[in-house]
Amino acid sequence: PLTEVWELIAAADNIGNDPSGHWRKILKWEGRMDELLANPDDASKINVLHAFIRAYMHKDSEMGNTESNAKIDRIGERVVGLLGKLERFRDQGTTLHLLAEHLMMSRQFPKAKKFLNRVRDIGAEHGFFGLEAKACHRLGNFAMLEGRKEEGMGLLRNALAASNLDEEEDSTYAIHILESFTDLLFKAKEIDEVEPLIPRYLEMGRA
Repeated sequence: PLTEVWELIAAADNIGNDPSGHWRKILKWEGRMDELLANPDDASKINVLHAFIRAYMHKDSEMGNTESNAKIDRIGERVVGLLGKLERFRDQGTTLHLLAEHLMMSRQFPKAKKFLNRVRDIGAEHGFFGLEAKACHRLGNFAMLEGRKEEGMGLLRNALAASNLDEEEDSTYAIHILESFTDLLFKAKEIDEVEPLIPRYLEMGRA
């Protein structure tokens, strides 16, 4: 009965000690996904689609392959569209960031960068500084690796500035951004830019 899969979807954020078993049970319903999506409202459809995205991601991670990428991309874009329709822009950015992270793990870097740019735009437009910081940090690292140092440093400075305004107060990621940026400045011998960051680093460490 469909009740079983709805219970699995409802428990997707609290799956206990057997994540593999949980996701396998959800994927057993793959052939009836259209049936699951036939009647629910948009918010419920998002929950269903999110559950399948995470199930496919877990499956690929466990199997060490990327065979579900096309399904993840297709479902992901559907979720992003529904979240935009409902004006749930923070969730929209978070979903895009999740998809970008998966694409990076799959070494699909050009598409990952497109998604990260969308995350950055959503964060900047709606004041979700945590999302903007994460996107700029990833994009800055890409630019540095590709030899576009000036662009990369600019993006990393933006990431640092946005993380300081993070409405989610995600201090762990903010410290990570600060550490990686400071390391790059040391390597570039930009000591004058490092010194003002030290008090902030110490303050964040105490917090």
